[in-house]
Amino acid sequence: MGTTATFPTGPTAAFLRSRFAFTDEEVLVVQVKLERKFPDQDLDLDPARAEDVLGRLQSRFSLNDDELRRLVTRQPAILTLRFADNIEPSLVSLKARLTLSEPELKGVVLTMPFLLGSSFEAKAEPLLAGLQSQLSLSDPELQKVVLGFPRVLSSNHEHHLRTKIDFFMEAFRFTRAELRERILSRPTLLSYSLEERYRPRIALATALQVDATPNGEHSDITLRPSGRYTDAAFMVWLRNRERIGVPDAEWEALCALPIKERPGRVAGMRSRHEQGGGGCSQRVQLQEGLLEVP
Repeated sequence: MGTTATFPTGPTAAFLRSRFAFTDEEVLVVQVKLERKFPDQDLDLDPARAEDVLGRLQSRFSLNDDELRRLVTRQPAILTLRFADNIEPSLVSLKARLTLSEPELKGVVLTMPFLLGSSFEAKAEPLLAGLQSQLSLSDPELQKVVLGFPRVLSSNHEHHLRTKIDFFMEAFRFTRAELRERILSRPTLLSYSLEERYRPRIALATALQVDATPNGEHSDITLRPSGRYTDAAFMVWLRNRERIGVPDAEWEALCALPIKERPGRVAGMRSRHEQGGGGCSQRVQLQEGLLEVP
């Protein structure tokens, strides 16, 4: 016989079912998030306090019921806070720091609801100050970046942003001014992972002898939005430009690999070719050093 799932009970579960008509599965998701947020606490929700927070947020931002429901699902910790003590100060500071209108503040909060439960001075301000300093952004330019990519405020640490900016300048040979203009025109460049997108794409392009500098062929597609330039589109683009003559069967096998493994596979093709064991064709002479994997 199968086991029957046990769903949460208690004040929190009762409030969520009553206020939002949450299903048992939805209640469980929220409960798990709260337990992770407060691992050492027996959390008994105060329904009156939770309703006060929800009412104030709904009134402040003219939230419809669906928006409020999604907010609670994504950031259930707001149910445990006091609006005047914990939420309002962060909203006031964020709005003033970036000179946001109420609709703009609403957009940022709905995108990044964790801001409602975190200290602006401890979390958001260091990130904003670091980004502004590293790219020499004016206040209006900083606002433009945040509105274009609110998730920049979710970076784990200012060091994470600095590492990405330093990488752009080194790998693509951007001047700080050039990088600044790139990010202002496309703030989502800050969203993509160094380890899952930028580094392996550059390594693979280099292995296939496609230039990865701003004045070369490759940097444009590497830095374009992933919605348009998916992994499959990226590989098609490389196929039309690679200079080492990868046979069709090898190329299909290359595309099937995780992107981090592809530069190593290309290096293996080079090795087999040099030993006369197959791999790349001889229609392009391999040049020493160009296929080295970083």
